[in-house]
Amino acid sequence: MYIGRTVMSFVTGYMTDSIGHRATLMILCTGITISTFFFAFTNSYEWAIVCRTIQGTWLCAYITVKGVLSYTCDETNASDAITWMSASKTLAMVTGQTLGAFTSFPAEQYPSVFPKDSIFGHYKILIPNMVIALGMLMTTISIWNIIYSKSKQREILEKKDVLLQQEKDSQSDESLIIRYIKLLK
Repeated sequence: MYIGRTVMSFVTGYMTDSIGHRATLMILCTGITISTFFFAFTNSYEWAIVCRTIQGTWLCAYITVKGVLSYTCDETNASDAITWMSASKTLAMVTGQTLGAFTSFPAEQYPSVFPKDSIFGHYKILIPNMVIALGMLMTTISIWNIIYSKSKQREILEKKDVLLQQEKDSQSDESLIIRYIKLLK
């Protein structure tokens, strides 16, 4: 994972600069979701290394999220946002490992519920990775909705600013004309 993350960090920086934080974040979250889904169907050590390396290439999202937070937060809530981000990462690490411990190898841990010849007996880490992939899919959709609503709010505010400026310009033009006419009289 760390080799993939190291290599991809340069590409992620370039992507962020060229296509923006939002698009890069959506690409990275989608990549994490897909690579976690494929890792769930790991049967061999070689396939596990390949899948984990691919997952690592998409895990540069943490840096991009910090960039998005710096872009969307102001002085009043930036420290809270970074604190929540660090706390959620820590909580995810603890929760993820606990979930993985209870749901990995279900055919061996819970043979009465999951028979050995079932899909869960064949793909031993299917359940935790499907839960993670589903969580990432919901996160990606949430991020999309948040980014979309924030961009719509910005568009509305920018249009409002343009209209206010046009109104000020028209008022100042009228007052200039009125003053000019008064000067001529």
